[in-house]
Amino acid sequence: MWYSFYMNEKMLLDNWHDYKEANWLLKDILAKDKRKTPEERYDFYMANRNEYNDEWLVDYVTDEMIDRYYERQWAYEEFLEEGDACGHGYVYPPSKAAKRLIDKANNLKVYKSRLEDYFKYVDDKPDLRQIDEVIIYKSDLEVIEQAKKKHKLTELQVQIIFGLIFFSRMNGVPYARVGNKFKQRQFKGCFEKTIKREDYDAILKTGLFKVYTNAKQVKRKEISSKQFEFDYIYLNFDIQDEAGYVFKTTAENNKLNLTQVAKEALDLKIKYCSECGKPFLPNSNRQKMCEQCKIEVTREQARLRKQKQRKRQKGK
Repeated sequence: MWYSFYMNEKMLLDNWHDYKEANWLLKDILAKDKRKTPEERYDFYMANRNEYNDEWLVDYVTDEMIDRYYERQWAYEEFLEEGDACGHGYVYPPSKAAKRLIDKANNLKVYKSRLEDYFKYVDDKPDLRQIDEVIIYKSDLEVIEQAKKKHKLTELQVQIIFGLIFFSRMNGVPYARVGNKFKQRQFKGCFEKTIKREDYDAILKTGLFKVYTNAKQVKRKEISSKQFEFDYIYLNFDIQDEAGYVFKTTAENNKLNLTQVAKEALDLKIKYCSECGKPFLPNSNRQKMCEQCKIEVTREQARLRKQKQRKRQKGK
């Protein structure tokens, strides 16, 4: 996945074959591995990359095949210039398949050269991320529960609040650090459902977060535009009481799935609406219907009650 978030990148690299991730991620993680020399990074990449992603990197084209191709190409060009005067009769051009193999071989040489250079000049990158534990405090779980009941949040919105608090506690700062475009998509990739704009709007109404906006001037060709970076500041960050939930990184949960972590931490009891059958997050143990059906059923009950009242009045 393009936006997979791993808690422990060292664990990811040491057990690379168990995760079956894309080659670009392997290259990016290797660039931050200070334990290896540039040559060791290159060798590790070529030995552990997924070949189905780099199938165009053919390395079975020999110099002999290349020489034979160019000899045939030169003979064909000579035939086009002199015709039958060369005494060889008609000369066929080299096959297009051979041309594609030669192009792939040349691309491979360029690619390997660039890859070697890439691993030489990456020491300025940050170290491998290695987060083994994240503590969520009881006060954090309490404010989530209060916001869920007061603002009638959906299950996904509750999970998003938990995720923003999780990232804030993980980074050790009030900022969730999901500011730039890549980090926002990486954060969204930690959930099993699609996050929409209205979900963030509902979260801001709870008063648990405020938005930090940073405007940057970005020049693309001759057009100047503004790119805004949004980040969420957790206002209750300074309250750190007794631990309510402790997340410990293992090989199974290294790829962060905040949907599962939130359900485990909050013990969300999902119910299914008795009217429409859709899943919903109850505000109390006695709730049997989702909010939309509850409104419609209440209206219908009021209509029937009013109808009976009118019949009794007519009977008198």
